[in-house]
Amino acid sequence: MNVAPITCTIANATKATGLSRSTLYNLMKAKQLPYIKVGKRTLLKISDIEVLLENGREVRH
Repeated sequence: MNVAPITCTIANATKATGLSRSTLYNLMKAKQLPYIKVGKRTLLKISDIEVLLENGREVRH
């Protein structure tokens, strides 16, 4: 059975989005990007990242 991940680490989120670590942490601090702490690990829900990117879309003409 192959299960798609529902969370990712900060490092994986930077690779997937092109956003820097500091940008992600600033978004988390500003409560614009929810996060989950499990022990020392910080995880981001992939769906929350997708919502952030979709809502942040800027249309240029």
